[in-house]
Amino acid sequence: MKVFLFSLDGAAKDFLYLQPFLFNTWGDMKCMFLEKFFPASRTTTIRKEIYGIRQQYGETLHESMIDATSGGALMDKTPPAARHLISNMASNT
Repeated sequence: MKVFLFSLDGAAKDFLYLQPFLFNTWGDMKCMFLEKFFPASRTTTIRKEIYGIRQQYGETLHESMIDATSGGALMDKTPPAARHLISNMASNT
């Protein structure tokens, strides 16, 4: 748990320092963290979005994933928005 705190930033790090007496084990901290930042309703919504991704006939897998990530067809984005999206995806791989 001591090393984990170095991976946190922003609101997650604030949460850890505001609640030091409420958990003593990794399991307790994990449960409280997930309840705070990923409640069941949010997890369900994200899961439905992921399950709803469909690859169109004749569309390659990478084209399908780019369109899903962009919230529609990538070609409908402005060039700066498309570059920003692709840059973000590249930095997360």
